[in-house]
Amino acid sequence: MPTDKIRALDMRLIDDLFGIGGGYVLDFSDRTFAEFFSDELDIDIDNPKFSAEGTSKAKRLRCFLRTSDSSTRVRVLKALWDYRCAQQRRKRIEEKVPDAQSEFDRLIARVSGSPGTTAKVTDTQKPVIQVVDSHVLTDLKSRLIEITCLAPQPRGYEFERFLKALFDASGFRCASVISLDW
Repeated sequence: MPTDKIRALDMRLIDDLFGIGGGYVLDFSDRTFAEFFSDELDIDIDNPKFSAEGTSKAKRLRCFLRTSDSSTRVRVLKALWDYRCAQQRRKRIEEKVPDAQSEFDRLIARVSGSPGTTAKVTDTQKPVIQVVDSHVLTDLKSRLIEITCLAPQPRGYEFERFLKALFDASGFRCASVISLDW
C-alpha cells in the first residue's frame, strides 16, 4: 500500500543518497544550505520549527521531511537530487550507492503516494554504466555455452545462476527467485 509518509527505511536511503552523516548534507555549509533552500525552494530551513530534533543540517532536513506535506517533500528531494547529480558531474564523483537512480525514483513514487509513477530521468541524471572486465565476460560466455548442453531441468537452474552472475557483474539487482517444490 503506497504511503506519503517518510519511513525509517526511506530516511536511511535519503542518508545514503545525500551523504548525510555527522550532521552534514552533501557538501553544504550552514550558509550554503540555507541559501540553497531559500534560493531554489523559497523555504526558510533555519526556521526554529525545523530544529525540533537538533540544529545540524541533517537533523533540520530530517525534521523538515517528516513535517512537510508530500508535494513539498518531493520538490525538496528532487532539488537535492539535481544538486547531487550536478555535484557528482562537476567533481567527477563515481556513484557509491548501488542503483541510486532507481532507488531515488522508487522513493519519490512512494513518498508522493503515486505507486505507478516515477521521477523523470534528466540528462544530468543518466545512470552510470558499470564496465565489466573482459575476462568476466569470457567466463560468462563459456558458462552460457555449457548450459546449452544440460538436460532441461538442470539447464533452468544453471541458467538462473548464470543470470545472477551476469547481473552481479553488470551491477544490476535482480529479485531472488523462490523455488517451488511440487
